[in-house]
Order: sequence, then C-alpha cells, then structure tokens
Amino acid sequence: MKRTAASAILVALCFGPVGSADDGRDEAIRYYFPSRDMAKSALKIADYANGVYIVGESFEILKDGKIRARNAAAIRKLKGEPNQAPRFSSYEGSRMILTFEKPIKTLEDLKDNKLESVEELPEVDPNKKLE
Repeated sequence: MKRTAASAILVALCFGPVGSADDGRDEAIRYYFPSRDMAKSALKIADYANGVYIVGESFEILKDGKIRARNAAAIRKLKGEPNQAPRFSSYEGSRMILTFEKPIKTLEDLKDNKLESVEELPEVDPNKKLE
C-alpha cells in the first residue's frame, strides 16, 4: 500500500484511549510540529502511551513490516525523574524508516504497536552514477 502527498486520502493515526474527535490529539501533533502544514501530512501518529509523535508527507508500508516515510519528523518524549523537565529525542529527514515492535501489514497494525527505531536514510543524488 502506498500513500503520497498528492493523494486525496489523508491518513491520521492517533493512539491511546478512544475518545471524542475533540480530545486534543491533532492539537498535540501541532504542538510538537508547529511549522508543519498538517494538510500536507499523509502520516500523523500520536502515541501518548509511549510519548511518540510522528508526521510525514508520504509513507509506504514495506514488505518487511517497516514504514518508509518521506519528509518526516519524529519526536520521542523520554522518561525522566519526577522533578526534572521533560527531555526529547527528535529526528527529521527527507527519508526515514520506522520500525515497530510488531511488523506492520495494514494501518490497523499501528494501534498499540510501540515504535522501536527510526533510521534516517541518506540523501540520494539522482545524478550520481552507481559503481
């Protein structure tokens, strides 16, 4: 399954307890990615339980169960001491591979599936000859 920014379908994935449409999930994503045009984001993930927030202009579910996202950003809220300010780990890149605890075959597989790693892929120069 492939999604592109040009696609008329917008996929928003918000995890956590089921709530009303006004439960603040889109607002949380906007909070962490204020400069992003959410209308251009085909992938939006808010995983409150694990403190993970991800946006991407396009994405593809790969055969190995990972997700390849383009023009994406991810933020993970790190657990700290009770009296400390929250710390964050962030990633941003034009091409990223997202690996989850369980392989992804459909978008429903993202529910209750913890993000394990984010791999930023190097830029590919279309003019460079392969050796």
